[in-house]
Amino acid sequence: MHLPMFIRRLPTELLGLSRLKSLLMLLLSVAVSADRLVAIEPTHHVTQYVHTAWRIQDGFLNGIPTAITQTLDGYIWIGTQSGLMRFDGIRFLPWEPPNGEHLLSTRIDALVGDRDGSLWIGTAGGLSHWQNNHLVNFADNPGVVPEILQSRNGTIWIAITPAKAGFGPLCEIVGSGMRCHDENEGIPSGV
Repeated sequence: MHLPMFIRRLPTELLGLSRLKSLLMLLLSVAVSADRLVAIEPTHHVTQYVHTAWRIQDGFLNGIPTAITQTLDGYIWIGTQSGLMRFDGIRFLPWEPPNGEHLLSTRIDALVGDRDGSLWIGTAGGLSHWQNNHLVNFADNPGVVPEILQSRNGTIWIAITPAKAGFGPLCEIVGSGMRCHDENEGIPSGV
């Protein structure tokens, strides 16, 4: 069996798995994320990009990574305990919102790249939404947002802990607001 050169150069063990299992995992991860892959410059061929190591000059993470996602524009977003980083395929850059706008906390706990191209940011202070170069904070229900999910129909769901009085721990985004579900709807408060 003749394998392409890049496959023959793979180490015999990758993450403790056999070469075949490693290759299958690599191919599966590429296939699953193929709809989200976008190059820095779509007109360039992948062989035009060669990068073997990132140096301090290319940027570095400002804290321990806690969340990662990719938006439709190709950026990879990395949440850390000290802020939000954006990776463009070459450099890691700390993300700063426009003047007058701010995240509810610098500790990022959850990230989701929405299918509309926007970015949902779960922080230790609540939920934020980055869309069209504008940051919207959902400050009416503060708390740690450890999880964000997008359902098949596009609805954004979040978990909030501890839930503020009058709000449940499971919330959905409805328009520009938040609808939280509580014990009256079968959602235990300790979830």
